[in-house]
Amino acid sequence: MRRDIPPSLRHEIKVSGLESCRALYASRPGDITRIYVIDRMERNLQDVLTWAERNDVESYTVTIDELSAFTETVHHDGVCFVARKKRDSAIADIEHWLADRSRSAALMLLDGVKNPNNVGAVARSCAFFGVPYLAATPNTAMFSQAAVRVAQGATEAVGYIPLKSTSSALAIFSKLGITLVTTSSHGGTPLHETPLPARSIICLGSENAGVSAEIEKAAIVRVTIPGAGRLESLNLAQAASILLWEHWRVHRANESRPAPRATSNTSRSGGSRDAPSRHRSATKPGPRR
Repeated sequence: MRRDIPPSLRHEIKVSGLESCRALYASRPGDITRIYVIDRMERNLQDVLTWAERNDVESYTVTIDELSAFTETVHHDGVCFVARKKRDSAIADIEHWLADRSRSAALMLLDGVKNPNNVGAVARSCAFFGVPYLAATPNTAMFSQAAVRVAQGATEAVGYIPLKSTSSALAIFSKLGITLVTTSSHGGTPLHETPLPARSIICLGSENAGVSAEIEKAAIVRVTIPGAGRLESLNLAQAASILLWEHWRVHRANESRPAPRATSNTSRSGGSRDAPSRHRSATKPGPRR
């Protein structure tokens, strides 16, 4: 018989992978509620485990098989943190960030992208190029457990904005002077011939369907990424990286001021604990079932 999700997990997420867990610990340690680690990874996490002991955060030494079953993946690097979910960002955060009309900015919009691995990979590209917000239409995957793992810590640096109304959001972006940019494998202007506007929101759709008709109609700039012609298109995250690099090269390569971190980086529940510090290791035996 299928078991209901425990109430504690409805507002929590399993974060697996060393880089993702490290980023969570650095960004919002007060949201970590439980730690699971295999024996040989304890040395890599001495500071975290000692901090957990000092702050009454439960930690468990588990086997690889137990951790794989718990995280539902073999790609966990031997560690998993359970934490309160990060609070979503909002369009108001973008409005505040872009209050200075002279600021150049690149934002990312995903439309109908249902593969969480793609969402996580795009978030990683956003973080690398200093893009603080990733917006998503209502039919797009969220920052799920799989997306967070693939992002390698990037979801702590990038705010996720779930749009309630695509048309309303596009209108707000337009008022902020943000140009909607889409890609096309047929008919778009080659990227190297089209400087991306200083304020751009780059929209990518699913690899099969592309962007919706609504977004295609609203787009001001349509570009194509030239290639050898042996394949029709790139992987979604590859395309995102190329487009974000091109915007960064043109508008931000000579800027000394980094893009801000997403403003809404605390959990829905709030809460705080002592700041992380480095001390000796301590764990507790066996996972609770």
